[in-house]
Order: sequence, then C-alpha cells, then structure tokens
Amino acid sequence: MSILLRFQALQNELKTLAPDRKISIVGVAKLQSIETMREAIKAGVPMIAHNYVQEGEAAIKALSGEKVEWHFIGNIQSRKVKELPPYDCVQSIARLEVAQSLSERMKALGQGMRVLVEVNIGTEDQKSGVSLEDLPELLSQVSRMSGLTLEGLMAMPPALQPVEERRPFFKKMKQLFDTHQKAYGLKVLSMGTSEDYSIAVQEGATMIRLGTSLLGARELSSIS
Repeated sequence: MSILLRFQALQNELKTLAPDRKISIVGVAKLQSIETMREAIKAGVPMIAHNYVQEGEAAIKALSGEKVEWHFIGNIQSRKVKELPPYDCVQSIARLEVAQSLSERMKALGQGMRVLVEVNIGTEDQKSGVSLEDLPELLSQVSRMSGLTLEGLMAMPPALQPVEERRPFFKKMKQLFDTHQKAYGLKVLSMGTSEDYSIAVQEGATMIRLGTSLLGARELSSIS
C-alpha cells in the first residue's frame, strides 16, 4: 500500500476515533530514505519527525524546497543543541539546561522555536523525559524563556504488551495536560505511535507520531 493510501486510511480512522477534534499526524522518518520522505510530503503528511540530529539535518537540506514542518523527537545532548534551529518544533525538551541553551541559541539568531516538554510518564531509567515531580518547575521555567514557545507535552509510555496495558499512562498524560493547560495555554498532547495510537487518541492525544504504520518498513541501517 502506498503512503498516500495509508495516510488517507489513517485520517478516516481518526475521524471515527475522535470525531470531536482534529488529530495531527507526524510521520516519524527514523532510518527512512529521502525518497520515502518526499513521497510522504507529496501525499500530504504535514509534519516529519527525526530522532537523530544528523539524519534530520541531511533530510532538511535535501528537501529544503518542500512544504512540510520538521520536528525533532529524540534525546537532546547538550552539545547538539546548536544543530536544532533548522527544525520547526522540538518535542523532546526534558532538561532545564537544554531549554536554556536552546533559548540562548534562538535569541542569538533572532528566531523562535516551538517546543514540547517530554514527560517520563513511566518513570523508566532508560528513557529521557522530565520526572513527574520536576514537571511543574520545568514548565514554569520554559514558559518564560525568550525564543521558545511552549506548546504542550509529549510522552512515550512503557512498551507493555498487550498494548492495552499502556492505557493508564496515556490517561495520566491527559490528566497532566489538563492540569497545566490553562496556566500555560497548552495546545498539543503528543502521544501514540504505530502500535498504540488508537488508545492514545481515545485517551486524549491531539498529535500522534507514526513510523512504520504510515511510512512503511525502515530502509536504512542503524545510526550510532
């Protein structure tokens, strides 16, 4: 099935899952070719996300003339912050020092960056994301930083099987979103991937991040 047909099928499914709201679809292009990304953009996929700064940088340059938003969703190493300005949105702000560094970078360039704060909703040691305890303070700090526009929250729940066991984590994320929405004008709740997006949407996601279910099997070798 082509990306266009998969995208259309997903849009129809989302209308059934959430008839009362619009769900944004982000194509996760981890280890996908430039040709696949170009096909996705042509099919109407409005946002393309990358996990790796180096891979994303190459894609943004190769597809510079295309009408698409570029999102970064990977773990942010402090030394890589200087490479984030070409993106339209960074979804994985999890540490104060990274946010401060990005703020300074954007101010120096005279530009702005939309950001989401990533929450470690499953309190997993191996995953990035701010802890539940530190979330309120990070939101407060980021919301006041020049050069950054805080738009919402992002999370990935523990990879439990069956996927229905992930529902409580999505539910908790929606509760956190509702708790902080008014104070910070949050608009985006980014959660749900190819395996579990239907549950995430049922629990309140406004944005889902889809890799193989939208773009197909990954084509490239792993990036270190």
